[in-house]
Amino acid sequence: MKKEKVNVLMTCCGGDLAPEYIMAMKNSVRYDITVLAVDGNANAVGKNFADYFSVVPMGQADNYIDTILGLVRQYQIDLIIAGSDGEALSLSFNKVVFAKEGCVVACPSTDVLSQLSNKLTTYKVLKNAGISCADFMEASTAEELQKSTEDMYDRHSEIVIKPAVSRGGRNVFVIRRDIKGEQSYHGGRETHCSWDVFQTKYQKQIADLFPVVVMQRLFEPTYDIDVLGWEGNPINVIPRLRHNPAGIPFEGNTISMNAELVNLGKSVCKAFNLSWLLDIDVMCTSDERPVVLEVNPRMSGSCPASVIAGVPLFDNIVALSRGEEPLLVEPKEGTVIVGYKALKRETV
Repeated sequence: MKKEKVNVLMTCCGGDLAPEYIMAMKNSVRYDITVLAVDGNANAVGKNFADYFSVVPMGQADNYIDTILGLVRQYQIDLIIAGSDGEALSLSFNKVVFAKEGCVVACPSTDVLSQLSNKLTTYKVLKNAGISCADFMEASTAEELQKSTEDMYDRHSEIVIKPAVSRGGRNVFVIRRDIKGEQSYHGGRETHCSWDVFQTKYQKQIADLFPVVVMQRLFEPTYDIDVLGWEGNPINVIPRLRHNPAGIPFEGNTISMNAELVNLGKSVCKAFNLSWLLDIDVMCTSDERPVVLEVNPRMSGSCPASVIAGVPLFDNIVALSRGEEPLLVEPKEGTVIVGYKALKRETV
């Protein structure tokens, strides 16, 4: 049987696993897919695996949409899949423009994206929906910061302060009882310090980051949950235990179809009325209760792990874009995806 021809544009193709999700698209058993990869870096690794490649501006740039629109027309693109937050927001805001060209943008609505791009708004939606998330407070002034940090520190002993809106997990402060002075983590994106160092050195600096989230510190294990939904209905929900809690560099995953994690993914999908493929970051409280840390408004850079584990996420995205039925496939519990340059799969 001849497979339907589909032209797909995939953004942000410079990540380590970009070759994996490009190859997953091109190896589709359901569709004949041509991939146009785009990135801001002319040497993005994905360029060597796609059918076509183009350098594009950053998602927030004034000429980003015009550039993508030109590529849609040039390559007769049927579907766009975003790989970064900024691009997802820009593309979602212009869905109607692309629809006029016969192109579907596989991103949630701008209303949903505006909620997910602000951690305070995200946590408030989660809390109102009764979904497990960290204990948190909001601080928008120096007085609120002083009170919230003192209250949270008294309740939990260790706390985290981070901007409500940020890119790449930067400007995160972790106050710990087991540390003297300060230490830098995750390439300088996180500063871990004692209460005294925070008060004397960093508390005034945080004024430049307002509003901020003040929350209890969370711990390993750390999970990604790939959620493909449609109008709030979960289609595929795949929790993956990170072998490397930071997630970068990718060092492998183990599929964990734990009912609590699966239900967490389903609940988030319904609470935000999610469509398309998104990534939920999950960590645990000190008593090992999993809670939502973040809901990312685009696919995870490591979502090829779920595809390697047997879930046809990209085929399902294409199917949804064409009004066709997706496949309700679950991966086998305990499937291990090993983090090599070429990903491999083992089953235990």
